Amino acid sequence: MPSIKWQHVQAAPLTAFKLTIHCILRSIPEIFKVVTYQTPTSLQTALAKIWVGTSFEYIPDMWYSEPQNIVQKIESNGTRVFIIPDTKPEEIKNADAVYLYAHGGGMMIGHPLQYLTEYERWVAAAAKKGKKLVILAPVYPLSPQKKWPAQRHAVINAYNFIVNDLSVLTSKLIIGGDSAGGNLALLTLLHLRNESKPIPAATVLYSPFLDMTAALTQYTPRIANDFMFDFSAFVPMQNDVLRPEGLPFDTPEISALLWQDISGLPPQMIYWSTTEVLASDSERWVARSREAGVETKEWKEGGQLHTFALGFPFVGAEKTKKYDEAVIEFIFSRV
Repeated sequence: MPSIKWQHVQAAPLTAFKLTIHCILRSIPEIFKVVTYQTPTSLQTALAKIWVGTSFEYIPDMWYSEPQNIVQKIESNGTRVFIIPDTKPEEIKNADAVYLYAHGGGMMIGHPLQYLTEYERWVAAAAKKGKKLVILAPVYPLSPQKKWPAQRHAVINAYNFIVNDLSVLTSKLIIGGDSAGGNLALLTLLHLRNESKPIPAATVLYSPFLDMTAALTQYTPRIANDFMFDFSAFVPMQNDVLRPEGLPFDTPEISALLWQDISGLPPQMIYWSTTEVLASDSERWVARSREAGVETKEWKEGGQLHTFALGFPFVGAEKTKKYDEAVIEFIFSRV
């Protein structure tokens, strides 16, 4: 989950007050469910669900938007990539690992820097191990502005720029993303594989949204456990807005899970919760990947929310540290 962008809260004090009142009112029955064992989540997670879900209804920009921080960016022939930490372009190839990360948001909303706090945590965790990690966050067009495959083209162009212009070896390159960003990362990999192009050393996925038909998730009872209150109504529109005219609703073009052949992909690590709204996507992807011979490491937990492993506000500092250490260990075991 992205960190809070407080400028949007401060810019709308009356809305923030209404949000707070609504959260308090919604929290009362949620607390009752926890103490009477009617929900699989802890009190902390149940309250996070209420506050995050309600904030989406009132001030969505407090999550999926650009932070106020100034971050270095490379622009070249239409490709735009943010660099974390600030690193001279010609020195990126000297990093121990380079991580191309596609942000989530259904490919409809979001910003490459919505996870700036998380990126900085991962860089710091790598540094503690004496490793230099550079994260590159590509700008890709959101579906209300451009239809598919513009999103994949943008990530592929960023990937080619990193390999060809920045001279980063694919053996030290990682690709990943969360939710629909994880789907975008996998669709990029499948395209690269089909084009017989060099692929990265590994993939990292956080609660990936891999079947955009939502065939098993649109009406799942797990919606009650998660913060996406309007998921059932929202997800068909998400698919419709992304697809260009002529592509069917169930096209594999926009859903990695619907591809028949997923062999030949690099080793992957996937974080997912057995109680989150998109649990079946991860469960099916892990099973199919192993059947296809793709080396797969998973970190799954019950009682957690969508994208919980990104950290705050769903889990405390201790768990966040464990998730970060695990992903850093995975990355540097592959490069």
